[in-house]
Amino acid sequence: MHTQRIIIIEHRYLLRAGLEYFMAEMPGMEVVKLFNGSEKKLLDKVKESHPDIVVINPKSVADVLIRLLNTIDNNIKTIAFISGKTDGRILSHFRYAFHQTDEKQELQKILLKDIDKGEKSADTKNRLSNREITILKYLVKGYTNRQIADELFLSIHTVMTHRKNITRKLGIKTVSGLTVYALMNHLVTLPEARK
Repeated sequence: MHTQRIIIIEHRYLLRAGLEYFMAEMPGMEVVKLFNGSEKKLLDKVKESHPDIVVINPKSVADVLIRLLNTIDNNIKTIAFISGKTDGRILSHFRYAFHQTDEKQELQKILLKDIDKGEKSADTKNRLSNREITILKYLVKGYTNRQIADELFLSIHTVMTHRKNITRKLGIKTVSGLTVYALMNHLVTLPEARK
């Protein structure tokens, strides 16, 4: 397996150092550059580093974010590192996203996704059944298991089974992570997710 070259762009020193330390522990990962986002000619420096993965806090490069993402090759995995609420339109420019409060395993899954078997040809949302997509939409809108069961005329047990399957298929355990996924895959709109 080829070593994955990683660039981190984060304006907060401690978070940048924490990400670097975390990734250094993972086999097959090498952090090749760290940026705080205010460097001159950042776009050129990123391209010259030939990364496989770029982890970006969108707030660190707010002025040049779209230009930066447009210069990154489509074969490079782009990961948004977010804190607080982030506009879904911004997140839609990234392939993956994780929140600073997500568990370590969430980031590991994102980093290791597709490495061993290459990029998946089918879009991830196609792996969910129509019923799972419907339940995911209700979850993101803030419905409880009981409310979902009542709305869809299902038993709570059936809703919980679908939730487990959604979590297993997507590798996302938190509602905030599912919300980011749903926004990025245009399953819900930002106003719907805020309810």
